[in-house]
Amino acid sequence: MRSLLLISCAASLTLAVGCQVYHVHDDANCPARFFAEAHQFHAAPPAAPAPAEVEVVKVETEKKADHKPHWGYAGDHGPGCWSHVPGWKGDHRRHSPIDLGSSKFSRQLPELDCTEIAASETYLFNNGHTLQCDWDAGSFVRFGDAEYEVLQFHFHTYSEHTIDGMHSPMEMHVVTKNTAGDDLLVIGIFFEVARKESPFLAKIAARLPETSEDPPFESGDELPLGKLIADLDPEKFYSYPGSLTTPPASGIVTWVVLEQPSSMSQEQYEEFRNIMGNNFRPVQPLEGRKVLRSFRNTSVSSRGH
Repeated sequence: MRSLLLISCAASLTLAVGCQVYHVHDDANCPARFFAEAHQFHAAPPAAPAPAEVEVVKVETEKKADHKPHWGYAGDHGPGCWSHVPGWKGDHRRHSPIDLGSSKFSRQLPELDCTEIAASETYLFNNGHTLQCDWDAGSFVRFGDAEYEVLQFHFHTYSEHTIDGMHSPMEMHVVTKNTAGDDLLVIGIFFEVARKESPFLAKIAARLPETSEDPPFESGDELPLGKLIADLDPEKFYSYPGSLTTPPASGIVTWVVLEQPSSMSQEQYEEFRNIMGNNFRPVQPLEGRKVLRSFRNTSVSSRGH
């Protein structure tokens, strides 16, 4: 059976999971109302204060002297104030994330080819905004005729993209850069909670740096990112023109969000959630954009969200 998570922007919220009810405080800058659905979602940890996330091509570990965040996900530093962040480039009509529920099937979408992603040694760090893993040079993704090099991946809890108003417990973003330009292709991967743990996340989940003051987790144990994507049927995806989901919100991203979610255990989810808290941006208006999908069936029940 599926459990339904209802979050409201009142002073508090009620979380119903299975036959148990939890009461947690809402933050001051959450979306007006959203729904999240997760499989076998036995219990969600309390919403921790959210470290912010910066979605840039390369993010340097912050120095202690510059540790104070200038943007975040709540209060005076929340998404409603991001346009005041120095370097803001969000004066456009292609903001991300969005709700993907209005997608239309298209045979004209390019093919997504992730077969040239080589395994990489692990360099995982907490940059004060998210948990990010930089990728070794030499791995590539092709989307139609364009070639993109894999730069890094990072995580958001809850998911940033929604489908018919529903969030997944977590979303992973694989950031790649066009080898012939400055535009980005970002692959979104939903994660749901299941009985079995994720072998991919198992390589890093027990060693997550809790703060930006903690040293990075470095290991010669290679992460099979290519296999993770291949196992999720990358022929089925949503795609639309968008932006970075954090300041400076540059409108330079082609989004490819995989239809099939990956899975993780409740324990793995809590390890990420307890560190990152609510580091997701609310969904943004479509502003006339078309959201296309490469598959016909878009049933929520068949997707597992």
